[in-house]
Amino acid sequence: MTFIQGSINYLDLDEHIDNILLQDPFLPIPLLPKDWNGNQILKLLTNLHDLIGNKLRQNSRYYKFIKK
Repeated sequence: MTFIQGSINYLDLDEHIDNILLQDPFLPIPLLPKDWNGNQILKLLTNLHDLIGNKLRQNSRYYKFIKK
């Protein structure tokens, strides 16, 4: 993966996380299905987002797009 591809993937991942947050009804835990794994998935995506963002910060012209 090139530096540019990594930067674009970072921005795509950010967009997907934002879309999930817009669609999630944020129901209380007792109202969620027993097999609900949405919170785990969101945490995984957020961790990946942060990991990629930390790698891009060093020399990235995309730095302005990285949430701190």
